[in-house]
Amino acid sequence: MPPPRYFPFLHGVYDVKAGIEPLGRDHGNGAFDGRVFQVDNTFEAYHAAKREAARWPGRHILRDGLPAETERAIALWMADRLVLEYPQHFSVAGPGTAVADGGAVDCALTGQKLRPSIEDAPLDALAVQVQEDFAVLTLDEYGRNSVASLHVSMPSGWPPEEKIGRPFDAVHRPVPHIEPLNAKQDAIAKLMVHATRGAVRFAWTVTTDAALNHHPLRDTSANAPTPLAGHTPGEPLLRVERQVIQGFPQHGAALFLIRTYLYAFDTLDAGVRDALRRAVAGMSDASLRYKNMDRVLILDRLR
Repeated sequence: MPPPRYFPFLHGVYDVKAGIEPLGRDHGNGAFDGRVFQVDNTFEAYHAAKREAARWPGRHILRDGLPAETERAIALWMADRLVLEYPQHFSVAGPGTAVADGGAVDCALTGQKLRPSIEDAPLDALAVQVQEDFAVLTLDEYGRNSVASLHVSMPSGWPPEEKIGRPFDAVHRPVPHIEPLNAKQDAIAKLMVHATRGAVRFAWTVTTDAALNHHPLRDTSANAPTPLAGHTPGEPLLRVERQVIQGFPQHGAALFLIRTYLYAFDTLDAGVRDALRRAVAGMSDASLRYKNMDRVLILDRLR
């Protein structure tokens, strides 16, 4: 299947807001919109990006106080969901024929077999089998939130190593106009932990670099994996993140999945281009600087 298409700016405005909606809301992609994970014909580029990022685990694969019981519960849920959503790619065999009973997950896309019930780091093992990155947010007994685990191979210009172990407001503080949202961090963290039916939100930017990994310290001279063939370096393209939230209230935790999509401008129809043009035209200078976006170049290419 080709990648789904998501355009969260169709109202023509760049927003800094939570924008959380129920998982499964129709965005025009059929069954994909209701799935937690999205496997498509660009899988190999994402898998390559994850293999590359694994060379620098101190930048991309991090944890800070995530309880083993919580990690195991989230990993078992992920494995079960993958088998449910993509039986053609993920199957279970072995003891008990269930993941929780020691069954092995056969990942046909990578040729690997995993036993999430006994893996030392089951979340990291599963992360390599999917096109999504992830974070785990936890709440302590006093209701304080922090980022307890990150497996982020494809950050959009931010360094994961500076976010691990920090609370929601500190993680997002560099974002211009984030103050009203940060003021609600306790309510947002609780919403995430209790999102047992799944929730989704979107973020977007315009970049001129088709690489999936935009870590500030990445080697930009390398032939970086990208799912977008034929892109001319320096030309703007749309980068969208679909962010899925799944809560585990019994563990005081939430899984936050991040899936990145890249769209060339010439694949956008007239309505989408006009909405993007209006959104970029209305962005503040601070937001443009933060996202390293060249408004003149973007508007010129959207004409």
